[in-house]
Amino acid sequence: MERVHLSILLAEDDEDDALIARGVLSEISDFRSYVDWVSTYEAAAEQICDNQHDVYLFDYSLGAKNGLDLLNLVRERGCQAPAIMLTGHSGNDLILKAIHAGASDYLVKGQYDAEMLGRSIRYSLERKRAESALRVSEERYRNLVENATEVVFCYDWQGRLTAVNRSMERITGYSRDELTMMSLANLLTRESLTVLDDMCVRQMAGERTSGCEMELLAKSGAVIPMDVSSTLIADGQRPVEFQAVGRMVWGRV
Repeated sequence: MERVHLSILLAEDDEDDALIARGVLSEISDFRSYVDWVSTYEAAAEQICDNQHDVYLFDYSLGAKNGLDLLNLVRERGCQAPAIMLTGHSGNDLILKAIHAGASDYLVKGQYDAEMLGRSIRYSLERKRAESALRVSEERYRNLVENATEVVFCYDWQGRLTAVNRSMERITGYSRDELTMMSLANLLTRESLTVLDDMCVRQMAGERTSGCEMELLAKSGAVIPMDVSSTLIADGQRPVEFQAVGRMVWGRV
């Protein structure tokens, strides 16, 4: 099987530890690693700005600065390469700090071998690929919603608007900032609000619901008839909010 070629930035201020890390990397059967070794924070920061590496290996101790500072820089620069922290410390507090700063993994010096480091690199690369694919998917979804000709809006259990698209702004005459400070009680006729409340209750009970006609109140005072369908949005198993899509009923406008 052909080995994957990886460009790795190793930030390590101890030459012996750097030699050990490079030796372990050379033993990983899946990868052919090309390692750029730097011994200072400044040199690592300069390389990070070039954004030319597939993986970062950061020592925690780098003089006045440390690996956490490099992790923050990676995040600020929007670098896509995963970063793995290498350190002689194994305290939970430091591990949590590294993970919160964006480290894909955390390995203790003297306690990792080629199998462990190889697994860590593979996991980190796959995680980054998955995150990238998710960002693309979310951006595609946002673009579809934002540019839809239909009115799209999200609202919570109290009927407060949490998100709207451009069509919602255009049809109601309210700005996005105004809308997300409003409740559906300000945008629907009393009869329509009752219909929507009933739809939400049935959806929370697990029923499938179909669209229904409602009347939307524009900023100008105009009443806009719309056919609205609503969906319960869940985060895993927990319901979070509702998303509604509305189409104008042209025959009555």
